[in-house]
Amino acid sequence: MQTKRRIPDFERQAEIFGWSSPGVRRALSKYLGVPIVGDVEKAVADSSGGSGGTLIQQGVEPVIYEEFVRTFPLYDLFEKEESNGLVHAWDVETAYSQNTVDQPVTMTESAAVSDDKNTYTQRTTNIAIFGVRRGASLKSMFAVRQGTAGAAFGDLSQRETEGGLIKIAHDVQSEMVRFQNSDSSSTTNTAANGLYDANGFNGLRYHLNNASPPGNSVPVAVYAGSGYDASKQPVLQALGAANDAIVDALGMPVDFVLASVGGKRWIMNEQLPLRRHVDKAEVRPGVALDTVELGSGPVPIYVLPGDAIGSYLSGGHTYMDIYLGISNFVSIPWLGGPTPTVLDIPIGADGTLRKLRIPFLMVGLAIHSDVAIARVQLQIA
Repeated sequence: MQTKRRIPDFERQAEIFGWSSPGVRRALSKYLGVPIVGDVEKAVADSSGGSGGTLIQQGVEPVIYEEFVRTFPLYDLFEKEESNGLVHAWDVETAYSQNTVDQPVTMTESAAVSDDKNTYTQRTTNIAIFGVRRGASLKSMFAVRQGTAGAAFGDLSQRETEGGLIKIAHDVQSEMVRFQNSDSSSTTNTAANGLYDANGFNGLRYHLNNASPPGNSVPVAVYAGSGYDASKQPVLQALGAANDAIVDALGMPVDFVLASVGGKRWIMNEQLPLRRHVDKAEVRPGVALDTVELGSGPVPIYVLPGDAIGSYLSGGHTYMDIYLGISNFVSIPWLGGPTPTVLDIPIGADGTLRKLRIPFLMVGLAIHSDVAIARVQLQIA
């Protein structure tokens, strides 16, 4: 009867005594039937560079993890319209009468009818060009394609193009909030008017700081030491006051609130003591957002993660805005198309072995009524 030969656990013994110990060397020599000469450790190929390391192919996971924000909801919120020129122009009727609200047009039976008229003004917005050239060398494209995870990574030049499109989406959203092209002295991203961009357009922060009535900006102190008391709901009270300023001027309900992640947290923290489950509103099929009650029904809160809203300095304090308004009074005029266009440059057109693409978008921001938007200025420091 043939019995199986038991294989000693040499690695286990070597962990305890070491490969060069006399006991391990004798046991290994007896098992192999040959004398052990020299250093046993040197006879074992490992992953070091001078041993088996050069034969080991280094692979990577077939997944690329993205450490950045790639959701930009603000662009989808507002209607798109064709621009009527290099700058988009529109007319606004600011008053339906030259008489004050305390001057009724009553008259006696035989008096002549008094004259009256509307008041109009014209406004414009620049159409900014957002564009970037992206691509990859043919060598890098082939190397990725033939690598261990090439099938998962796909076309390197296409991935670079996607990065360019994300950059454009980020910049358009940020321009709509915290950039402006009117005040060249605002050279920092913490400027109260917004950072100056000569080729851009005026965003929400600039408009509320310069065009909207003062009553459409409601400050509230929330920083430590300011006396902030969540139980008194000062942020919700401020949102209500800003909402009232819009409704009182136009007689229409507010339908959007824009907040950063931190701004929304201030809203939610003050609502939770009232109700554990905050209502949601379906803004489009399959997309439901948390809401806040402002007196005219629940209003969806659109969260802009990342640096889109930002903060700014004013009067020795740091502020972060929460915006609200009526979306029908805001539009995005465009030239060429309402979505980005990608130009595919033929390989070798510039004399190099590269595959290049140029994604671009030409848009502006038209706020058709100064009183249709408002903000709560959270004083955070």
